[in-house]
Amino acid sequence: MKPTKHLCQSCHCLVDEGSNFCSVCGQKKITKPLSFKELVGDFFSNLFSLDSKFFRTYGGLIFSPGKLTREYTKGRRQLYYTPIRLFLFGLTIAFILLNFVLADLQKFGQDMDKNVQIELYKDSLRTQFFLAFPDSTDHQMIDSLLDQNNILKGLGNSFLSFGSDDNILMEDLYKLDGEEIINKYNIRGFFQKQFVIQLSKAIKTPGNFQIYLLSHISWIILVSIPFIALLLKLLYIRRERTYIEHIVYALHLHTFIFMACTILFIYLLINNNHLLGPILYTLIVIGVYFILSLKNAYQQSAIKTSFKVILFLLFYPLIITIALSIFLVINFFAF
Repeated sequence: MKPTKHLCQSCHCLVDEGSNFCSVCGQKKITKPLSFKELVGDFFSNLFSLDSKFFRTYGGLIFSPGKLTREYTKGRRQLYYTPIRLFLFGLTIAFILLNFVLADLQKFGQDMDKNVQIELYKDSLRTQFFLAFPDSTDHQMIDSLLDQNNILKGLGNSFLSFGSDDNILMEDLYKLDGEEIINKYNIRGFFQKQFVIQLSKAIKTPGNFQIYLLSHISWIILVSIPFIALLLKLLYIRRERTYIEHIVYALHLHTFIFMACTILFIYLLINNNHLLGPILYTLIVIGVYFILSLKNAYQQSAIKTSFKVILFLLFYPLIITIALSIFLVINFFAF
C-alpha cells in the first residue's frame, strides 16, 4: 500500500503524509491556524538565525571583500541577496541621506529663487507699495528693503558670448525669457538657441534646478556600471571571466561604497563641524576595501593586483566624467 501524500502549501509538490517538511522547498507542514506567537517567533528566528540570508550577505560583503562575488559567480546564489538588489537598496539609502546632508544647500537655492522673483518684479512691487503707502518715509523703507535683494549687483554686465556681437547681459538672463533673449541678441544655431533657453530657466530658478539635478544624479552611477565592467574586462582579458561576472563585482564594490557613504552621511548629520577628517577616513576605507576585494575576487597576486588597481584608478575618473557629462547634457536640456 502506497503511503498517502499531501500537497506542500508552498510549492504544491506531493509530500508523504508522515513528512513534516517538504523535500523540495523545505516548507514545514502546517496543520494549525496561524497564531500571533508563531508570527513573532518566525520573525525573530529568521532575523537572528546564524544562517540568515541577511547576515550571510552583508557579513560576507563587509568582512570578506571579494568573497560574495566569488560565491555568486560559482553558482551559490540561493544563500545571498542578488547583486542588483543590494546595489539598488544601498543606492537608495545613501541618496536619501545625501539629500538630508545637502538640506542647507537646497535651502540656499530656494532662497535664491525667492530673491530672483523679487528682483524680477521689484519695479512692480515698488509701484504697488507706493500706492498703498503714500508717505515718503515709507517709500525710503520700501526702497531699502527691495535693494537688499538685488542679486544682480557685482555680477558684471556681460555673462555669455557666442560671438563678438553676442554678449548677453546677466540682467537679461534674469528678466527676459529664452525666446526674447534669442530675438534680442539674434542668436543663430539650434543648439545655441536651446542652450540659451535652458540657461535662462536654470538661472531664474536656481533652487529648482539644483534639486532637479540632485534627484537625478544617481543615474550617473547606473550609467557608469557597464563602463566599469568593460574596464575590468579589459584589465583581466586573459582571464576566462564573462562580462556579466565583472558587472557582479562592480555592483558589489559600489554597494560597499554606498554603505561607507551612508555611515559618513549619518556622521555628518550628527556632527558637521569636522568634514575633512571623516571624508578622508571614508576614502581610505574604500581604497583598502577595493584592493582587498579585487585581489580576492580575481585571485591574483598582490603585485599584479596593485598594477591593476593603478590602471583602474587612472581610467575610473574618465568613466565617471563621461557618465557625468552624459547626465548633465541630458538633464540640462530636459529641465
